[in-house]
Amino acid sequence: MEPTFYDALNHLKDNIPRLAKLLKFGEGADIASWINIVEAKLIPRFSSDFPIVAAICGGGSSGKSTLFNALSGERHAPIGGRAGMNRRVLFSVPETLVEQNRVVADLVEPFKADLQPLKDSADLTTPGNPLYVINRSGPKDLILLDTPDFDTGARGEYVNRDVTRMALEASDIFIYIFTNSNYNNRDNTDFVAR
Repeated sequence: MEPTFYDALNHLKDNIPRLAKLLKFGEGADIASWINIVEAKLIPRFSSDFPIVAAICGGGSSGKSTLFNALSGERHAPIGGRAGMNRRVLFSVPETLVEQNRVVADLVEPFKADLQPLKDSADLTTPGNPLYVINRSGPKDLILLDTPDFDTGARGEYVNRDVTRMALEASDIFIYIFTNSNYNNRDNTDFVAR
């Protein structure tokens, strides 16, 4: 990242409270959130060595894990046509990036958790912190995220929305997969829009 751009982002972060006060916009919690976004999301991601992060998300049985497995080159995520099977986020991280602790820490910042290696695919079927696998065959600057179904549940009681929201916050790109049975679901549309 160019020093002047880095300096500008740090200057922005330092002056958010003054700017919010000047504009009479936002409360303490909002201001802290804005500072955190600049510090934890923008500054690290504008570094020239930070990878692109793409989250694969969508409703139940739409093919998220199948696509994730195909793009990562190995079958890590369980698949099987049963909605709500996966309950954790799974990262596919290029081998060269696993060793860069700063990159890994920046990736999981929205989760407020450490990123641990996947030991058994069955671990993905129980709620918990995100897990990762090493991608040895894909692009060296792309990290993929397989997310749980964000429509498992009903009438505002969706069990995977919070973890999916964190995955979307951790990503630069999201690939939204839907099927005929869930593309017209207003709850899903509103969730993605937020």
